Amino acid sequence: MTKATGGSISYIWDAGKLWRLHRFSSDGTLTVTEGGADIEYFLVGGGGSGGRTSSSATSAGGGGGGGVLTNTGGTAITLAPGAYPITVGVGGAGTTGAGNSGGNSTFNGLSAIGGGGGGAGSTAGKSGGSGGGGSSSSTSSARVGGAGTAGQGNNGATGSYTSSTQHSAGGGGGASASAVG
Repeated sequence: MTKATGGSISYIWDAGKLWRLHRFSSDGTLTVTEGGADIEYFLVGGGGSGGRTSSSATSAGGGGGGGVLTNTGGTAITLAPGAYPITVGVGGAGTTGAGNSGGNSTFNGLSAIGGGGGGAGSTAGKSGGSGGGGSSSSTSSARVGGAGTAGQGNNGATGSYTSSTQHSAGGGGGASASAVG
């Protein structure tokens, strides 16, 4: 059984087994003191921020959810004794205009991609773990949502444009069912 320190440690009993959880809500280090082949992980990238517009003639898309990588319930990985840096992706900062993408979360060579920022006015949603939603305006056609990362999330929705007075924004994508187990 692997022994380690780092993060906020808690225990759960599941499927007849006692699990030791190391949860990181900020950057840190998982220090493995006794290696083993029983490591499961669940990484989530930071979410993207939504776009913002101050005009009633434009719309802004929602931010995309952070990408998800996990082997929970699958094949465990092996870690040797040593220090393993953890980076926790932060959410995209609020803004005026197109949204900002979230940060990536990383562990042991794995990277859960941050969500894409939402589009604003006449800009498309940004690509990310899950793509940001597209926008539209009264003077241009709808903009597409950003692309999601395969195996981590989904595409953002495209904005809707039917006339100069009827337009709406797309929502950001979320994690895919296959990515979370």
